[in-house]
Amino acid sequence: MDQYNNMNEGHRPHEQQQRYDQRPNAHFRNPNFQSGSRPNGITLKEPYFSQIINKLKTVEGRINSGQFLRMRAGANIKFINGQREVNCKVEGKVSYNSFKEMLEGEGLHKCLPDARDMNEGVRIYNNIPTYSQKAAQFGVVALWGVTN
Repeated sequence: MDQYNNMNEGHRPHEQQQRYDQRPNAHFRNPNFQSGSRPNGITLKEPYFSQIINKLKTVEGRINSGQFLRMRAGANIKFINGQREVNCKVEGKVSYNSFKEMLEGEGLHKCLPDARDMNEGVRIYNNIPTYSQKAAQFGVVALWGVTN
């Protein structure tokens, strides 16, 4: 199977994600991704909104369903925090079975710059209402290279 086929069909174990690029902390470039998507309005609370603007947070973790399941590299995202907005571009995405797996695979501080340790990082995601149950059902997705 082509390494880029069916990336969005369900989620894959972290071990399979390594096939896309074997270099540690490297992110693949997928020529089959669609680009030029219209911006989607996605609510993002503080401090994460400011961390994206200041390029401290470079990976956004979400449940792998709905618009995040369909999202492709090159997609434009509009993060919204109250009256503030920032338009960003997603360079790539990787699916994981859990937030813990995502934090280990992508790097804790790329996802949550202020988290003290992995346990706190997992707790932050699992404290979002319904995220724990939905993560178990759908898996999670890391949108990386989120740049403004």
